[in-house]
Parts: sequence; C-alpha cells; structure tokens
Amino acid sequence: MTSVEIRYLEALRAVAEEGTFTDAAIRLGYSQAAVSQQIQSLESALGHAVFDRPGGPRAVALTPTGRACLRHAEVILDRLDEMRADIDLLHAGLGGRLACGTFQSVSVELLPLIVGRVLGETPDLQIRVVEEDENEPLIARLIAGDLDVTFLAGPVREPMIETIPLGEDPFVVVAAHDEFTRDLSAFPAPMLAGTGIIGESAGTAQSFIEDGLRSVGVTPRYRFQTNDNGAMQAMARTGLAPALMPLLAVNTDDPGVRVLPLDPPIPPRSILLGLPGPALRTLAATRFAQIAADVGRERLAQPAG
Repeated sequence: MTSVEIRYLEALRAVAEEGTFTDAAIRLGYSQAAVSQQIQSLESALGHAVFDRPGGPRAVALTPTGRACLRHAEVILDRLDEMRADIDLLHAGLGGRLACGTFQSVSVELLPLIVGRVLGETPDLQIRVVEEDENEPLIARLIAGDLDVTFLAGPVREPMIETIPLGEDPFVVVAAHDEFTRDLSAFPAPMLAGTGIIGESAGTAQSFIEDGLRSVGVTPRYRFQTNDNGAMQAMARTGLAPALMPLLAVNTDDPGVRVLPLDPPIPPRSILLGLPGPALRTLAATRFAQIAADVGRERLAQPAG
C-alpha cells in the first residue's frame, strides 16, 4: 500500500464519478492514457481490479474492491482539501491556531485587550493560552514549537528567540489604607525589614523583587506567600504586612489599600513578547505581536528614550 499515490486516488474518484476514462481525463487535465496508467498502478498495488470495464460506450462500474477503496479515498482526499484550506488560511493570517504563553498579571490586564483586537480582525483564529509563573518553561516551550508567542518578564537573555519590549512594569508597595499610610507619598524601603512582606511563593517576578530589595539593603522576610495576586492584595488589606507587587498585578481601584512607590525604588521588570525566528513565525503570530506592542504602549510605562 505504500506505493499508492494521491494521484491514483484522484483518478479513482474522477472515473467513478464521471463514468468513463475519457471524461475523467478531461476533468483532471490528463490524457486518457495517463488516467488508465494511474488506475492500473492502483490495481497493481491493491492486487485486485477496481473497475469492471465492459468496453464500448457503456460506463465502467466499480468492483467491490473499488467501492471499498473509494470510501477511503474520499476521506483521504477530503482531509487533503481541508489541509490545503487550513494552510491557505494560515499563510493569509486569517485562520489556524495560535498558542500563547503568559503569566497571571498579563492574563488579567493585557491579554483580554490583545486577544479581543486579534479576534476582531481574524475571528476564525483559534487561540490557546498556557500560563506559567516563571520564564524558563515558557521559553522552553517556545523553542520547542509548542508555543507561537509568549509573554515574558524581563530582562531576558536567550539567543534562540526574539523579544519585543512592550513596556515597563514598576514594583509598588500595596499596604492597608490606615492612619500610617494615609499621609505617605512613598513607602520607605528600610521599613520592610521590620514589617516583613507579603510575596509570591516562587516565580520570576519574586526573584526580581528579592534582588531589588537586596540592592537597597533590605533582606526579604516573608509574613505570607501565595502565587495568587488577589490573595496577596487581600492579605495586605488586612494590615498583616505590605505586599510588594508589580503594578500590573494590583487592583488599583481597591479602596482598602494604598498603592505606593518604594523609596528608594527597585528596578522595574520589563514586559516582553517572545517569538521564534522569522522563518518559524506565522502571520498570525506577527500580527499578534504588533497588536501586543500597541496595547503595551497604551497600558504600560515606556522607558525614557
């Protein structure tokens, strides 16, 4: 069966539907001899005749083997037609699938805007989202081809991917709205050494925070840890301890907390979009990146210059 070629199946279907080799040849754009040769090759591969050839003006008829073969041929040819259509849509940027890596704060604050605009242009595109707390698994899946694009928290140094900066996300202190914080315009970093902080259990953002605190002379000491941004803010609201969080992860409309810059500040994280090299990139991924850059300019702080 490995010698059966697609053109043999196309010839089988054309002869079965047209009734004669002559009409099938006209439909396929071949000579009658070429169609006869393709059917003979198919019969040789199967070991049985697929048509009863009565001769004269009468139409050929499928044999039992021919009928069985045609059922499978139609499925195969239909799937090939679907494949061609999917590839046409993929290269037109109008359809297919796009797998996007992300993390919690981007999923809540940026991704809905980006996906909404992408699907507004290409409603037939199917988008799948994969969420992680750290860069490493997202980068690995992008390199492996499991993801088409991924959001990352920078800085990132990985020569096998291209990164597009979308903007900066500063780290802020989220503290209970009480008498102490009411008059503060910034939260003194040294005070965190005494109060302790609420932070993530692990993750790329928390690594940036810990490195930043050490750079201003504060050793991180945790009162509570969770990877849920809402839970971090809720704990801060109770007065247990301040939470040090990326601004993108904070609900700034919460009346029970003050959102304050840290004094002195620690370096912000960069929000990046990672993509494979141009040869491995779909048009849908390219357009997703363009829209993500637009949303980043609207929603994120932009570095000077």
